[in-house]
Amino acid sequence: MQRKGLMLLLLLMLTAALNIAMAQELKVSDIKNSGCLNDTRGEETETVPTIILTKEGSELSVQLLNYESNCGTTGFNVTSNVSEGDPCTVNVYVSAIVYADMDCVCPYDVSFTVCDLEPNSFYLNCWWFNGVVHLTDGKSLVLENKKEYAVIDGLGFRLLKAMHTAALADAGSCEGEVIIPGIVSYMGEDYEVTEMDMRSFLDNTKLTKVRIPRTISAKSFWSNPFMGCTALESIEVEEGNPDIYAVDGVLFKKHDLGVLSYPIGSPRTSYTIPNGVKCVYGQAFAYSPYLERVIVPDEVTSLGYSAFTDCKNLLEVKMPKSLRGVASNLFFNCQRLKSIEIPNGVTYLGNDAFNGCSSLISVVIPESVKEADSYVFAGCKSLKSVVISSNLKMVSFGMFDNCSNLTDVKIPEGVPAISNYAFRNCSSLRTLDLPESLTRIATAFVGTKMNTLCIRGILQPNCMTRTVFSNMSTQTKLYVQPSEVEKFKVIYSGPVYPLEQADKIENIEHEPLTIEHSVYDLQGRRITGNPSRGLYIINGGKVLLK
Repeated sequence: MQRKGLMLLLLLMLTAALNIAMAQELKVSDIKNSGCLNDTRGEETETVPTIILTKEGSELSVQLLNYESNCGTTGFNVTSNVSEGDPCTVNVYVSAIVYADMDCVCPYDVSFTVCDLEPNSFYLNCWWFNGVVHLTDGKSLVLENKKEYAVIDGLGFRLLKAMHTAALADAGSCEGEVIIPGIVSYMGEDYEVTEMDMRSFLDNTKLTKVRIPRTISAKSFWSNPFMGCTALESIEVEEGNPDIYAVDGVLFKKHDLGVLSYPIGSPRTSYTIPNGVKCVYGQAFAYSPYLERVIVPDEVTSLGYSAFTDCKNLLEVKMPKSLRGVASNLFFNCQRLKSIEIPNGVTYLGNDAFNGCSSLISVVIPESVKEADSYVFAGCKSLKSVVISSNLKMVSFGMFDNCSNLTDVKIPEGVPAISNYAFRNCSSLRTLDLPESLTRIATAFVGTKMNTLCIRGILQPNCMTRTVFSNMSTQTKLYVQPSEVEKFKVIYSGPVYPLEQADKIENIEHEPLTIEHSVYDLQGRRITGNPSRGLYIINGGKVLLK
């Protein structure tokens, strides 16, 4: 037991010593900054980011020229450490102290000294630079973040000379199968290809297959890098890439197990996202013309913006139960999407999320949804029925704009407001019953031809204006609280009645009309044949036909 205890103690001491050696803190002193250079040099400011290193003994002087920061910056914090290795790695972290929240950025000159650094050759991780440096005591090393463009073997590269790295910048004219090289040579020097611009393959209609080298890192990708590549059938990644990988021609990110890019030229009509994947990046499946069904496992917690934009043949997407938000433009212009189940747990609907889903017939917005951005269901021309969450803070701007077949809208008690153009050009909408909780209405009913509109709440004074009913048919019968009738008569040109009259209307939705029924419109004209939906006088009483 004593031997085991002693061994454990020695192991703990060794581990602690290794940890200290692995990341030894270096002292930082004499932090200075010049202030925002735009204020002192104006348009003549040199904007090339530059690092100047000068070493004297164990002290390393570091100058960062044109370090971009927020205009509210009042100073800088600098931390530094050295990690063991051959060569060792020196990490220098500079962070601005910002007290003011301002939108602009401007360059600063920041200088400081790193103390207790012994070697003259080391791997430097500082600001924009990551690479090996070799210093001579007393001699300054100037590293400029200048880039040069070069076309090498038909591909356009942006070369960063200070680091001997390259980024693929333009491959728009490539055809067929393309292998991105890991190293390119230019003017007798080699450059490692570590990045790929997001627009380098944009809208390339002749690319059929692409292979990404192991050297390109994940920081190149924040959404689909192959947008608009309509002929692309497969994506491959060289073995050994630490950040990205491909399965069945689809590109994934390792760090957060996310789908980056589905090749939109793939002839598959159905695709199941593999188990273990946690997210779908923005535009990952966008513009896929052949996809009809996508199965998303419940482990996925995020579907990025525009992930399925313009998938015109998409019929079905199983949305994961763990989803908490519907991103902007998620299903924009998915013209054949007939139904969608928004999972209970989603709290937010992004702008234009279902805009242009012209085959969507019905929608239930679950009770978990609290916020909706603009034009969420705009242009859903087949949409007939909608059930809205009682926790929704507002029927948002243009939410059902141009939903020309919408006939059945259930707005429950709890919803407080309707924004501008929420029901604009909903020309089939005949009745709308607004709950007592709803006290704010903007210009929401432009282009509607309703028979009845019931407003059960007391509108706030700033909403009692003619703009509420702007370009709404004045044939609509408005029913309001008895105390509000005269107020509404001032701002609405059509007929206004107390709510108690609307509540007496008999609803014979399922009762068939027979020859025994005498049917008249509200102007007293006899109706022959089968009347359409709307409000009528039948056998002396008001009846709402649905």
